[in-house]
Amino acid sequence: MIIAKVKNNKLHIEADEEDFDKLLEILEDVECVELVKIKNHLSKSVVDAKVEDIDVWVKKEYRTIFKGKKRGAMGDIFQCSYKMALFLLTFKEYTKDDVLKAAKDYVNSFGNDFTYMRQADFFIFKEITHQGKKSITSTLLTRLEDGDEETNLSLDMFDSLN
Repeated sequence: MIIAKVKNNKLHIEADEEDFDKLLEILEDVECVELVKIKNHLSKSVVDAKVEDIDVWVKKEYRTIFKGKKRGAMGDIFQCSYKMALFLLTFKEYTKDDVLKAAKDYVNSFGNDFTYMRQADFFIFKEITHQGKKSITSTLLTRLEDGDEETNLSLDMFDSLN
């Protein structure tokens, strides 16, 4: 069964694994369909400048939210700054304060058992593979949108920077 709903002017689709695979096959035949529109015009120099701009903030404020929760929870230093730069450049409606609040809420939601908590860099973006197809999930974006499930993103945003 496929359930589609509009939330915050965005279409959210829920489906079991079999129906999801069928839906993906249909969407592959449709041009210009994106579950979340990512701006593809980010040049490497723009991203690098943003990394430089936010690097200290990421290290001193963002990553420390995850510190001491479990081994590796702070994530890779470079990946945190790089992914955060991509995130803030892509989703300009969110501020650093929004990100910090979402991260704190996320970490606090685990109480004292951080076993299944994502590390800081994967909280921003994490690449997943489902039946040989790659996609990006963002727990951060989901938290900011106050949604219940992770938001799947287009891989195009990463391809344009290679």
